[in-house]
Amino acid sequence: MLSVDGDNAMRHRFWTLCALSAAFALAACSDQAGDTALAAAEAQGSDALPVADPGKTAFLQCAACHAVAPDEGAKVGPSLAGVVGREAGRLDNYQFSNAMAESGLVWTREELDAFIAAPMVRVPGTRMVFAGIADAGRRQALIDYLERTDTGGQP
Repeated sequence: MLSVDGDNAMRHRFWTLCALSAAFALAACSDQAGDTALAAAEAQGSDALPVADPGKTAFLQCAACHAVAPDEGAKVGPSLAGVVGREAGRLDNYQFSNAMAESGLVWTREELDAFIAAPMVRVPGTRMVFAGIADAGRRQALIDYLERTDTGGQP
């Protein structure tokens, strides 16, 4: 049996872990999550920094909820494998919100750009709770990356 001090220490560790988990989850939703990871790598010195694919780096903040490899299937969000050219809200192994399923969108480069910039504005009622990516260059790099994975290129 733990003492009162032991219980308090365990509670403190538990809530510290909860706070850290929440901070990491929120960071994944941030437009600057990839920049933070890149800055951390740069801090280790230029010799330790691999040449990064900007699209793959941008996808890091999507990877918590979306898969991109065709054999991964859906996570919290639908798989993005083959997304370019696909009808929005149409994927066999994922249950989309009514808003997305009824949107009538086709994921062209232009439509993906508008959606990634502000998902909840472009499709009100979407279940994708994400503020969006404000930087147009970062969005284009992400779409380039998704398009490469669609055509069998390395994700």
